[in-house]
Amino acid sequence: MFCRKCGKPIPDDSRFCPACGSPTTGTPLAAQENNPTLYSLTIDRASQVFLVNPPIKVTIDNTIHLSVENGHTESVQIQPGKHRLLFKCSLRSAKLDIDIVKDTVIELSWNRVTGKIMTNIL
Repeated sequence: MFCRKCGKPIPDDSRFCPACGSPTTGTPLAAQENNPTLYSLTIDRASQVFLVNPPIKVTIDNTIHLSVENGHTESVQIQPGKHRLLFKCSLRSAKLDIDIVKDTVIELSWNRVTGKIMTNIL
């Protein structure tokens, strides 16, 4: 099954998510894999060289929280429909409203000139 808070896969018999520690009340993994209404949302952060390069915090619909390190990728299972993603790091933030209708990849990076968090939907 998948954690309802962070979206990470967890063993079916777990009482708590090993990644974020939240209690499990999820659907078994096999049921989610056979459910055509769940899609994979992947956040792919570019590998960029900066003097200071902290993780970017991603919040999906105020319920799912991820932390994406430089050069890493995080994925969650998500229902189709409209979702709001918030990206935050230090004083910088960005939001993205997206309509999920298929497996989706979002490229995440810093703009070297402006310092803004940039998103690109693939």
